[in-house]
Amino acid sequence: MFKPTYEEIREKVFKDSGIKVNRSCYIAEVMRAYGLTTRTAWNTGRGKGSPECPVRQYQAIEKALRDLGAIKK
Repeated sequence: MFKPTYEEIREKVFKDSGIKVNRSCYIAEVMRAYGLTTRTAWNTGRGKGSPECPVRQYQAIEKALRDLGAIKK
């Protein structure tokens, strides 16, 4: 299975929808939801965890992953 880089995903999202994905944790959240492996976060801090991805960005990242062939349509 093809696994695009975060930069490729960001570029695809911006090209298709004009949305800038500034947080890698948003991409990781969508990838985890589809069972795509992401690396273990070694610097998680002591906060509440990563912020939840806004719905519009989630959908745009999801579409980019489909278009790039990382998840099935």
